[in-house]
Amino acid sequence: MPSGLKLFYIAVLIFLNIIWGGTYVASKIAMAEFMPITLAFVRFAAASLIMLPFLVTKYRHIRMDKKDFLTCSTLGAIGFTLAYIFQNIGVKLTKTMNAAIEISSEPVMMIILAALFLKEKITGKIIGGIALSTIGVLILILPPETASAAAGTEGFSVLGDVLVLLSALCCALYTIIGNEAIKRLPSFVVTSYAVITGTIFLFPFAAFYEKGLPAIATASMKSWLCVFYLAAVATSFAYFIWYLLLERLDASFMGNFLNLQPLVGIFLGVALLNEPAGSGTFIGAAFIIGGVYITSLNSNKIEEKAVIDPA
Repeated sequence: MPSGLKLFYIAVLIFLNIIWGGTYVASKIAMAEFMPITLAFVRFAAASLIMLPFLVTKYRHIRMDKKDFLTCSTLGAIGFTLAYIFQNIGVKLTKTMNAAIEISSEPVMMIILAALFLKEKITGKIIGGIALSTIGVLILILPPETASAAAGTEGFSVLGDVLVLLSALCCALYTIIGNEAIKRLPSFVVTSYAVITGTIFLFPFAAFYEKGLPAIATASMKSWLCVFYLAAVATSFAYFIWYLLLERLDASFMGNFLNLQPLVGIFLGVALLNEPAGSGTFIGAAFIIGGVYITSLNSNKIEEKAVIDPA
């Protein structure tokens, strides 16, 4: 590959992960007016409308059977309904920088699930990486500032951290289940149908549980700009570019750039929301990112699957 072209791809990958790193701050801002599940529904409903034209043009030749539709529906329920119910409620309760860092533990969870369900081999180095990430999570969610605030101070809740980790677990499960589907179908097609079905499953929770749909008519321009960012930029545009690059680059090369997201999350949380970043934040982030890097470096086969759900 020419060096100039490689530098271009690197710049694009950095740009994409900066976009995804900003989703936690955008969600936090939008949830001042949108309820968490309602925000997820509006985000993915808008993203579905943007993705549909690509499905009926670029991918119109793709044929899906009943098994494919069932798989995509399952992926939608896990990766976009449950995952974003947990993630948005978690982000509302905790710091955005915590959420960005905790989500980065997804590849580690995925490797554990792959060992349990796909009988993938876990080496000593992978176990070491998992241990590092686990220590990092504990450092992140159990510093004094968080533990003392867990009783009810909005913005610093252990419950919020746990919900974000459950979201990461859902995303890891999404990747494991989607492994067979992407052998038969393009990744963008699988993701698009999962987004659409996940949106359908989100609707009753937003409409009847939260009763949050009236906010669609009353939300401010600032909140709608955040929704636009989440739906059009971070979901539709960024995912589409990601999958175009996936056709040209190695998955392991692309996956290394995902570790930029928590760093962006920390920076934006401090810069835009004035969130405090103590020593526990940076130490925990270092342990998690280091653990993810070690596990990814020593599990190329599994890493191929990790890039299906980059954000």
